[in-house]
Amino acid sequence: HLDVDVSEVATMGEVLAAAAKALGKPEAIRSMRLVRKQGGNFIAFGRDEPLGRRRRLLIMGAELKQMSNGMVPATSAGDDQTADSPAEAKSMSLSVEEGLELQRELLQGFSDEGFQQKLAQVHRAPSSNNPNKLRAERQKLILTVQ
Repeated sequence: HLDVDVSEVATMGEVLAAAAKALGKPEAIRSMRLVRKQGGNFIAFGRDEPLGRRRRLLIMGAELKQMSNGMVPATSAGDDQTADSPAEAKSMSLSVEEGLELQRELLQGFSDEGFQQKLAQVHRAPSSNNPNKLRAERQKLILTVQ
């Protein structure tokens, strides 16, 4: 768990820079990636991609050593360990309250009028006749909330 403060209009690259700074490892930004899980894969966000409404992200490529109080300490540049593949990434568990909070955030995002309008547009688009294209467009929109 690593908390960083960024502008509402921040890009993923700016989020990475803030995370690297919070870890005390500004050079780690070169190996760090913000990712989302898609099926059994991890897909990296582009560094120019806007953060949007996302508030919880996965970071790969930097070791986040957790202390007993749940916080991530800043570490020295010499002990950087990177995860080169999703299989090497460490899993973390959520408390019931954290899981419920994630669900509330998702419900709020998916219930947003703007999201619902965009979803209706996706279903009305000519590409909606093709199930694969519809699924891809719908998934792309859904990931803006996640």
